[in-house]
Amino acid sequence: MVPKNAIWFGCLLIGLYMIVGWVRNRRENFVESPKPILLLGDSVLNNSIYVPPGTSVLDQLRQMAPQYTWIQKATDGATLQDTLQQVNQCPEQELGAIVLSAGGNDLLIYRQITSPMRTEWTQLVHRIREKYPQVPLFACNVYCPVEQTAVSCAAVIQQWNEWTHNQDKDTQVIDLNSILTNKTDFVRQIEPSQTGGTLIARAIKDAVLNI
Repeated sequence: MVPKNAIWFGCLLIGLYMIVGWVRNRRENFVESPKPILLLGDSVLNNSIYVPPGTSVLDQLRQMAPQYTWIQKATDGATLQDTLQQVNQCPEQELGAIVLSAGGNDLLIYRQITSPMRTEWTQLVHRIREKYPQVPLFACNVYCPVEQTAVSCAAVIQQWNEWTHNQDKDTQVIDLNSILTNKTDFVRQIEPSQTGGTLIARAIKDAVLNI
């Protein structure tokens, strides 16, 4: 006859074994959801009015990387000052990364790099760092469309891209200027087309996944 104490001890061991197995299984199956990605700036990141429904940069990001929540704050035509307002209006929250595209519309307006533009870029990056100090920041450089009027600004665009890159080495550059090189990448001469949006979304996705 088996002593009662031995039976109770055996049941206790079986119970503990089951609990340990359940906890281990929960840990193995638990996957923390990625933190949201914030999009700031201009129509490079929000080209929805220039392309067919469901094919914007945001739509394609959601298709390519559905595990992320993509927060769209970028607006068509936004300048550096407008983008700063976007940052100020964003709630303070945990983010996985911030993707920024700004400065292109200012270059279209002034056709040169002005002192206020330099000041506004510096203020913009500083404000982002201040509000989201631990969040990786990715900045899309300004691309030069194939359209002839924009090509004439190629030297200014290159200078701007080099200057902004040198201002903050911690900001990782998404080099759109070397990606968008064909006429089919654009619509209305300077806006990202569906094809261009695919290239932009893929570059952003690859950058974010490599954090």
